[in-house]
Amino acid sequence: MPARTRISYLAVFLSSLVALILGVESRAQNTDVPKTDVCPEIIVSGPAGVTNPGDLMWFTVSVDPEPTTDLKFHWTTNVGQVTVGQSTRKIGVRSLMEMYGRSATATVKIEGLPNQCPNMASESALLEILLTAVLLDEFSSSINSISIRYLKAAAAELNRNPNNQMYIIEYFPPGTSEVSKKRKKDKIKSFMATTLKFDVDRITIITAEADKPRTKIYRIPPGASNPNP
Repeated sequence: MPARTRISYLAVFLSSLVALILGVESRAQNTDVPKTDVCPEIIVSGPAGVTNPGDLMWFTVSVDPEPTTDLKFHWTTNVGQVTVGQSTRKIGVRSLMEMYGRSATATVKIEGLPNQCPNMASESALLEILLTAVLLDEFSSSINSISIRYLKAAAAELNRNPNNQMYIIEYFPPGTSEVSKKRKKDKIKSFMATTLKFDVDRITIITAEADKPRTKIYRIPPGASNPNP
């Protein structure tokens, strides 16, 4: 066999041998690399629509794909406190009037995910100021009497909202005299001022006609329009 041919065969053999060795090393390296878990996506959903003062804002977390391990949840908020559901996937945060006009952010930290995966997520919700009248009570009473129980409850609600006004609509049957209407309005203001020590400058009382005597008591936030009879 000519020398040049032998050298060519030798070169091919050596190239094949090197490729075989590299392939074995590559497979060995791939075997040594542990399989990593796919990091799940953490999604926090906030409340839908506007939350009324005193109601709960609801935040929910979902994990996709769902791990096979048990998960633990810890929530924090920048305003308010978690009232319901701490350590669960769904929490309720009590909204207060002083929180309105701010952005409420709920953050969840999850234990039990793979170490290399992110374990926190947040969601924010704007707490809008509600510019609407709030109906506190509606009841019937005679022309010559007032409801002490309902007026006390209304005063307590207004004391919790010192920037709000009280708005009362007194309904009288057709033909009721103006003297009777004034007498009832004076009774209400006298009771509020004398017995409850409530500032009567915060009270507006109007009259309207109805089939039978009826009273509606509203709380009016700043900027809200007064309700129509």
